[in-house]
Amino acid sequence: MTRNVKVDVKVEVKVDVQDDVQDDVQDDDQSKIHHDEKDIDIKTTKSGSEIYKVAAKSTRSHNISSRRQVFGYDRMSKPQAVYMPLMLRPDAPDVFVKAGTGSGKTLGFLIPAIEALSRAGHTAQEATRLLKFHTGFRAAVVVGGANPAASDLRMLLTAPPDLLVATPGRLDDLLSRGGGKAFGNVQTVVLDEADRLLDAGFAPAVKKILRSMPGADKRRTLLLTATVPPEVRDVAKQFMHPGFEYIEASPQAAVGAAHNNIKQRAVMCGPQDIHIELARTLHNHHMATMATITTTRTPKVMVFFPSTALVELYSAVFQAHPNPAWGSLYELHGGLQQNKRTRAADAFRRPGGVLFASDAAGRGMDFPSVTLVVQIGFTLSDTYQQRVGRTGRAGAAGEAVILLGRDEAKGVPLLKAVSPDLEVVQAQPVLDMERYALALPPSRQKDAEAAFRGALGSYKAHARAMGWSAQGVVDAVAARLLGMGMAKVPQISEKTLSKMGLKGVSFDTEGIKARIQKTIKP
Repeated sequence: MTRNVKVDVKVEVKVDVQDDVQDDVQDDDQSKIHHDEKDIDIKTTKSGSEIYKVAAKSTRSHNISSRRQVFGYDRMSKPQAVYMPLMLRPDAPDVFVKAGTGSGKTLGFLIPAIEALSRAGHTAQEATRLLKFHTGFRAAVVVGGANPAASDLRMLLTAPPDLLVATPGRLDDLLSRGGGKAFGNVQTVVLDEADRLLDAGFAPAVKKILRSMPGADKRRTLLLTATVPPEVRDVAKQFMHPGFEYIEASPQAAVGAAHNNIKQRAVMCGPQDIHIELARTLHNHHMATMATITTTRTPKVMVFFPSTALVELYSAVFQAHPNPAWGSLYELHGGLQQNKRTRAADAFRRPGGVLFASDAAGRGMDFPSVTLVVQIGFTLSDTYQQRVGRTGRAGAAGEAVILLGRDEAKGVPLLKAVSPDLEVVQAQPVLDMERYALALPPSRQKDAEAAFRGALGSYKAHARAMGWSAQGVVDAVAARLLGMGMAKVPQISEKTLSKMGLKGVSFDTEGIKARIQKTIKP
């Protein structure tokens, strides 16, 4: 099964260019190109504003005009203003960009990549929209589960596109079937969301793909990432030209600044009540948005869960209890077949709706006009910020809520360290009628047990930060599922527990309930 992460391959040819980029950039005095020898060998260069002036004199971009017409953006974001002018230069080097979610990385690399064509999916959809301004160019996407591999291979060998968007698993498969012949003249390779790409286990496939492309001295490589872990540095050193530029477009000095148009709130509640607090959050957001008579916005919400099994369970429960606040509810996770993921993503791109998603939808996919992001449970600061960045795009106001059990209170200082404006509030007591309104359907007991098993690994990952013992992890997950209506805590084999690092724990339902009552406030 192919995860929703991408390696983008751009094959370049010629078209005309028009229009100026001079009036398209926001003030970028806080964004700089940084030299950090501890991470990677980079070349010190000018500030974003200086480099922009150089590029503006030598580049007239038809893509800037198309961006206005297709996407409705009048200005670059500050991060785009740092690296796009450099990428647009005809003599531009390889570029390594660190920038956060919501900063416009997708258009940030698509416009220079398509501009380069003139001189010589999610991303596939945006590329196709841009390419309509350049007659004769074609974009294509190859992902596992969409089309048969033989069909994709035939397309590559008989009618190769000018711009190809691919997941590494499918592209690696196509290369092993003889598809490498189609990539002999590749001029630009883009690694989008590189940290996610490599962290998801695709490092071997990505390296194999890059080795099959023309050498670093014969192609241009653009690498974009939100973080710079060792895996990303390693790929940059191996596969980018030694003279590449490293650009930090979201400086650490501006902590939280990337989301200063997003109201952020952490709601602390009993772990057994998180599903109820989610319903309240959706209802309150729906009512607040619709009550604003002058608004032209429709409530559109993304809800992130720590595991696929929880996405499936919450989706089943909320769909069993219809409510206008989540009337058009979709689910998106790695357990869905590719065609179902595509349908859900396409449906959610329309106005309105609620999307229940695993982290697979958190990065690498763009959904317009999201008004609220909700996160279920504690997550690492990088992931937290990536998810928050799904709202508040293009300067619009946004709202982000993270729902934490009171057993996750130790995570609050960690989140406030990256989002100082995060407001922390205590949930109101839960009414019996609220529990009844979201009761787990009897037919979903097995699903609840599956969700319990599936969530253990996700919660175990944060055990140290939360101060949980192995038993504490089991109790924390059990509290959430028992609160939803799971009748009993299911048993798990010792072999599985040993692999998870949860040896010696008890699954006695009554004992777990007793510990929950002692340690967690109602």
